[in-house]
Amino acid sequence: MAKFDPTYASQLLDIALADLESAKVLAAAWQRGRVENIFFLVQQSVEKSLKAYLCHKHGDFPMVHDLGILLGKMDQLPPQGYSLVSFSQFAGIRRYETGNTHLDKSDIDVAITSGEQVLAWVSSHLKTA
Repeated sequence: MAKFDPTYASQLLDIALADLESAKVLAAAWQRGRVENIFFLVQQSVEKSLKAYLCHKHGDFPMVHDLGILLGKMDQLPPQGYSLVSFSQFAGIRRYETGNTHLDKSDIDVAITSGEQVLAWVSSHLKTA
């Protein structure tokens, strides 16, 4: 039996979009504050996007932050595939560290683009159902 109504998928996707928009706001001022927060918000956006896809397809998804586990449940992979797993660290240990990883503007641009691609991919799957 499904845990969630499949229509919950669109709500998750809306939250994912809001997380990505928040990441973009922080990215505009990336040299101030904690740059890791940008990556945390991208991770959150990707996580919620993947959960939206799984909710839409199966009505259920694992209650985890590990993108590898979510990707392992997918019947097809979004853009960037398993390379998205690299964002999982920002929902875990990197939330409690700063400056241990060199992150620059090009890394931020790649992260934002990855989030946009996953959101667009999931959105297209929700619309075609």
